[in-house]
Amino acid sequence: MPDERYEDFLGPLPQFGPDTRQDAFRQAAGSAVGPKSILMDTRLGKVEIANIGRGWPATKPDLGFLQNGMKRLIELKKLDCKSKKQVHQFLDWAVQRVIRVTLSEDPGEVQVCFWTKDDHGIYTYGFGVGI
Repeated sequence: MPDERYEDFLGPLPQFGPDTRQDAFRQAAGSAVGPKSILMDTRLGKVEIANIGRGWPATKPDLGFLQNGMKRLIELKKLDCKSKKQVHQFLDWAVQRVIRVTLSEDPGEVQVCFWTKDDHGIYTYGFGVGI
């Protein structure tokens, strides 16, 4: 999907105001550049990009939207649900501060589990997508 965007196939994400549960993170990460902010993790020696302004807040992603969106993208051959990198990119587009993703395959279905984070905690979500 080099020049295509998820919203070309799924429509725009709903708009939410700034999430006050991200204020400490936003301040620590420095100045925001659009919906992204650069976070330096000197402990791991890397720079990460964190979505802190687009899509559902970390505490309330719409799992039905995510499941249906992934199904649609799979049907259109725009997403490989067995590719952790592609699934993580999709979730990061739709949900703020996705910090980890795991995939497990059952007969006819991929189980998606993901974790999000805000200033108050870490949250775990999951759903299955038929393949």
